[in-house]
Amino acid sequence: MRISQKNRVRLIAAAAGVSLFLNPGQAAADQTGSLSESSSQGSATSGSATSGSGEAPSGGTPSGNANTDRGDSDTGDGNSADDGSPGDPSPSDGGSPSDGGESPGGGTGSGAGGSPGDGGSPGTGTGTGTGDGGSPGDNESPGAQTPVTDTPANGAATTPDTSSTHNGSAGIEPVEESTDTTPPTTTPPTYAGTPAYTGSAEGGGASSGTNPPANTTPPATDQSTFSEPGTTTATTEPGPGPGPGERVTTEPTDTGQTDTTQPNTTQTDTPQMLAFSTPASILTETGDTPQTFAPAAFLNAGPTTTTATTPPTTTGQAVAGLFVILGLPTLGGPAATTYATHPAPWTLLWWVQRTRSFLHNQTPTATPTLQPTIDGYTISLNATDPDCDPLTTTIASGPANGTAVVNSDGTITYTASPGSPTADQFTVKLSDTGPHFHGLASLLSIFTGRDPHTRYVTINVPAPTNQAPTINLAPPSQPALGSGTVTGTLTATDPDSDPLTFTVNGANTTGTNIFTTAKGATLLLDPAMGTYTYIPSGAQRLAASYLHATSDDLDETLTITVDDGRGGTDSATVIAPVAGIVLPGSPNGNLPIAADGTAYQVSFDYDPDTGVVTNYVTVITPTGTTIVTTVAGDPYSDIQVDPGGTAHLASYTYNPDTGESEFYIAAITPSGTSTATQLTGVPIGSLQVAPNGTVYQVIRTDDPVSGDAVYHTTTITPAGTTTVTELIGTVADLRIAPNGTAYHTTSTYNGSTGQYTTYVTTITTTGTLTAVIPLAGAPGGLQFAPDGTAYQTTYTEDPVTGDTITNVTTITTAGNAIRTSLFGYPFSDLLIAPDSTAYQSTYTYDATTDVYNTYVTAITTDGTATRISLLDAIPGHLQIAPDGTVYQTTYTYDPVAGDATYVIAITGTAVDLEVRADGTPNGGPVIATDGTVYQTTYTYDPATGDLVYNVVAITAIGGLAFTQLDGAPYGDLQTAPDNTAYYTLYTYDPTGDISFFITAVDSSGVLTATTPLSGVPTGGLTFAPDGTAYQITYIDDPVTSETSYFVTGVADGIATITPLTGYWYSEVLIAPDSSAHLITYTSDHATGDMTYYVTSITATGATTTPLGGQPWGVPQLRPDGSVLQTVDAGNGVTRIVVIKPADTAPVV
Repeated sequence: MRISQKNRVRLIAAAAGVSLFLNPGQAAADQTGSLSESSSQGSATSGSATSGSGEAPSGGTPSGNANTDRGDSDTGDGNSADDGSPGDPSPSDGGSPSDGGESPGGGTGSGAGGSPGDGGSPGTGTGTGTGDGGSPGDNESPGAQTPVTDTPANGAATTPDTSSTHNGSAGIEPVEESTDTTPPTTTPPTYAGTPAYTGSAEGGGASSGTNPPANTTPPATDQSTFSEPGTTTATTEPGPGPGPGERVTTEPTDTGQTDTTQPNTTQTDTPQMLAFSTPASILTETGDTPQTFAPAAFLNAGPTTTTATTPPTTTGQAVAGLFVILGLPTLGGPAATTYATHPAPWTLLWWVQRTRSFLHNQTPTATPTLQPTIDGYTISLNATDPDCDPLTTTIASGPANGTAVVNSDGTITYTASPGSPTADQFTVKLSDTGPHFHGLASLLSIFTGRDPHTRYVTINVPAPTNQAPTINLAPPSQPALGSGTVTGTLTATDPDSDPLTFTVNGANTTGTNIFTTAKGATLLLDPAMGTYTYIPSGAQRLAASYLHATSDDLDETLTITVDDGRGGTDSATVIAPVAGIVLPGSPNGNLPIAADGTAYQVSFDYDPDTGVVTNYVTVITPTGTTIVTTVAGDPYSDIQVDPGGTAHLASYTYNPDTGESEFYIAAITPSGTSTATQLTGVPIGSLQVAPNGTVYQVIRTDDPVSGDAVYHTTTITPAGTTTVTELIGTVADLRIAPNGTAYHTTSTYNGSTGQYTTYVTTITTTGTLTAVIPLAGAPGGLQFAPDGTAYQTTYTEDPVTGDTITNVTTITTAGNAIRTSLFGYPFSDLLIAPDSTAYQSTYTYDATTDVYNTYVTAITTDGTATRISLLDAIPGHLQIAPDGTVYQTTYTYDPVAGDATYVIAITGTAVDLEVRADGTPNGGPVIATDGTVYQTTYTYDPATGDLVYNVVAITAIGGLAFTQLDGAPYGDLQTAPDNTAYYTLYTYDPTGDISFFITAVDSSGVLTATTPLSGVPTGGLTFAPDGTAYQITYIDDPVTSETSYFVTGVADGIATITPLTGYWYSEVLIAPDSSAHLITYTSDHATGDMTYYVTSITATGATTTPLGGQPWGVPQLRPDGSVLQTVDAGNGVTRIVVIKPADTAPVV
């Protein structure tokens, strides 16, 4: 319920009347009190003002009566009497008891329980007044006022100190002071307005009021409004009054000048009429319309200074009491004096206003405004509270697509979630929670649970406006040597500074801005550095190295898309080149391939400015990845690969200052790690590698005393441990046993006896010397059986006949040595059967009888020797079949009956079969994989004078077949994978022209096909897994002297002839899929430049493609069926060309 202005005044008047009649004596006492004070005077001690402090009374009896609330003054002229008679104006009277500000006189007063709404009176002294708990006031008394003349009871007027200084009130900018010499006048000064009274409840709230001006005149009797002079009172009420501790914005006008004029002290007895009119605001009925209520304007009429010249008109005690309460002058008395405003109506007014605010509090309001930021909005609530209560802001319900945070200044920062393109909403809670009631709403909240102190404000965040990002890609660089990596510039920007994410078409994300492309490359994006890096995979590089690579193999198209997460995207496309396998430097050495397909290529680079040569070893993995490492010195032998895949390279460096060379052996693992070991001498022969990776190298040093050569074996384990073992004599041979043990054959010569001694030294893979076995005679060859037994051949001289004796020493795996002396002279090499038995053929010749005898000696692993004698037989070749059967060919010479050839089959130590064929053997027996033995013979035809060639086929089960050939063999007989025997034959026609053809003979001795060849064969036959036989031929042009080359493939008797470009350069290389590949070249006679080509022949035809450089070495076959060729591309660059990709299916 709202209280109208009229009713408020009536309540105040009623309360004042009740107070008047209940305590009339107080009014009478007030008339005899100090008329110049409305607060207790502080005790002036040192002349400096001290602000009083304390809490304003709330609900208690107002304090500050002139008779009871004045403090005693220790010094100065303003001490009042104990009986309540007014004393002289004290210099320390610079502030009212409740005033916390400074008085115009420069003093600051604080009272003991001063009235809550009392402002400071204009003091004239500079002393300090100290009270006992007066509540601090907020407003100061206006400055530049005419000093009040205080007439004491004895009629002697005192003149106040006019040297007061006004420092301004809180919230009012100070005005520069100046000296006022204008004589005093009774005309009231003009005020901009009088601050409205603001009270506070007990608990520390500050009270403030308006000090009445020093010189004013009573209001005229015809005034239509009830207000303080110089103040206009509005007729409508804008809202509740100021809250506790707050000031109104109306400020008094301050001249800022010091009045030095002495007041008129002559007492005037002129009677004064009381002019009292009812304000129009009271007479006019306003109903419930809110009215502006200025308690100071209504109750505080300010003190007036007058001079009494006639006897005063007296006023009744009751009326005088009411006037005193209302702060109005009386009609009579001893003298016309200024009366201070009584605190009672102010207390009542404060109580009424506070009660209204407490019981009828209003809910705060807000008008949010949004200011866009980079990633959201800054939201100002513009919240207000009609009651000026402090507000608390909290987030009641957060946004769904972002975050909202309340800042210390009351604003809210909204941050949208990255990539959120939609609008958002959240709710803010505004609360003026305090000791308030919202009328009926507060009572209903007990039942509804709805807090009337709180207002919920819904903030609607609009959908963010977004600008799409942009991306630009510069063309890539040329592929780097070795890695094939290409780089380029990437520029990605977003006008909204949104965080950007990147995707690549068809690629998988493997890390932050790391992608595996559709073709397997690694793509690295670095937006901060503005670069992209494209690293092709090994498979891509292998495909790009393919001789017949397509455009799809040589590049990859990349589309990179940038996304700001808010719906904005942009894309750019770049074509990244894919380089084949390119190595630094020019090629050097072979291209060995490990069992797993890892290849190693040595290359070197020469710097003409410094003369420095840098040597590289590049590891080419089966997947095409390349790893380049450097090695110390220049290689002096081919690189070797152990069964584990580690490569070993011997190199040296030469010091021109000392003339000495240093030698190294480097181990390069498949991962590219290189470890070099320096040798302590000069290497002899090539290094040997054991199955476990241990390296053996024979070195030579010179004895510093004798100068003789001393030989050592350096053992380097896979862990890098090096052991040097001194050897006896001169090195003859170094062989590695199946278990990795090294056998060193050395010898010494005794000049006095003319005898040689052979030493076999065994060293394990750990470098341990296990045996030194001396053998009589000069060293021969050393062979190993599958079980590790070693057979060492030596030669001695018969002391009687001087004949050479062949000895075979069996060195068991236990280190035992058993020597077997053979009868006769060795005819073929020592051969070892699959069961580890060794066979050696020898012969003897009796010149007297012209008889040859042949012997085959079988030596088992325990040293047991069995000799098989083939008497009256000239020895031929010895061969061992896969099943262990030994075939020895012999023949006899009979000029009458003709020559006869014999093929003897020996199993173990016994002869199982002997086959006779006419003619003389043409080469030794050839054994197919199925055990069929083919032996070629020839006879002389006396009728034609030609040689007639025949072939005898002996099956594993003893079957025989004799077949006459249609020509003379041009090379040795060869067997195909299907066990068919092939001959390249030739014939002459009567004109002398020669013709070549290929004849196939099966195991039954049947001629299956004869295919003519174009030109003269070069090299032998080469067979594919599918049984196709390839033969290279050439034809010389008698006119141009040019030579043309061809390759003929024969399958099932059908020949396919392919002309070659240029000259033949390499043998035919057969891949597991039966495709054939060979290299040719052409030469420019004018420039001497040569161009190399690769011809590939498959079942579908032949293609010839330029190689792109000079081939280095011969094509190499990897286990996966791919064929690699090293090419010197010139300008210090080595390329690996894939002549044939890996097989995609096994060969059947």
